[in-house]
Amino acid sequence: MLACQLLLPWPQAFEILGQIWVGVMVFFPAATLLVSLILKREDERLWGAIALHESEENLRITLDSIGDAIISTDTDGRIVLFNPVAQKLTGFSLQEAVGRDVYEVFNIVKGETNEPAENPVKSVLEEGKVVGLAHHTVLISKDGKEYQIADSGSPIKDDDGNITGVVLVFRDMTESYQMHQKLKENEKKYRQLFENMSNGVGVYEAVDDGDDFVFVDFNEAAEEIDDINREGVIGKRVTEVFPGVEEFGLFDVFKEVWRTGESQYHPTAMYEYERIVGWRENWV
Repeated sequence: MLACQLLLPWPQAFEILGQIWVGVMVFFPAATLLVSLILKREDERLWGAIALHESEENLRITLDSIGDAIISTDTDGRIVLFNPVAQKLTGFSLQEAVGRDVYEVFNIVKGETNEPAENPVKSVLEEGKVVGLAHHTVLISKDGKEYQIADSGSPIKDDDGNITGVVLVFRDMTESYQMHQKLKENEKKYRQLFENMSNGVGVYEAVDDGDDFVFVDFNEAAEEIDDINREGVIGKRVTEVFPGVEEFGLFDVFKEVWRTGESQYHPTAMYEYERIVGWRENWV
């Protein structure tokens, strides 16, 4: 515009410039500043969106990498986040779960009675603190498969301390539970065998680096043979209960077995010390 005006004769050009210079000097910088502010704000918004996207992507990658199942809900109990482990255990896909009521997806019952278990999300929202599941809680997946799980629910709070949601963290404990049950069954079988043996059996634990041994178990046959109550033996040293054990030669066998880890036989011999007298044959 200014270039065109300068082609006019000088008097007319100066007259026109005199009419427009104030507008040009004021409007042009203001317009430039406004455009600059708009571009800056748009640039900040763009970088903010990029940072938010990167933050959300990092969160997604982190959640997908965690070995535990994670479900996050809003204050209405609707699912917001749902990682792959949670998808595997519940049988619901991410698309199926997000926005859905957590009670429909996280279906848990009491393992011993099969009665519905209290969902921790409700407890967390009501109490505002970390809540754990009861023992023997079973998760029933969409396809009916059952998992023994361990779980905890925690409140999600904003900077002002207001609860904005709940996060559930749980894991599959089925294998550990089955092993525990197997151990209980084996312990029961061992106890039945131990108590019904006709031979006396004592179980000992080495103390003082193998210089002495403490009773940890004593079966009924041993009680009858030595006329001693189990309660009076458990936790006591073998040298305290049987002071003649060293002279009898059995104590050295104990030490050798503890040192080598190999069983040894102590042939039949007479044990005699105060009230306990009799022929004894021992395997250690």
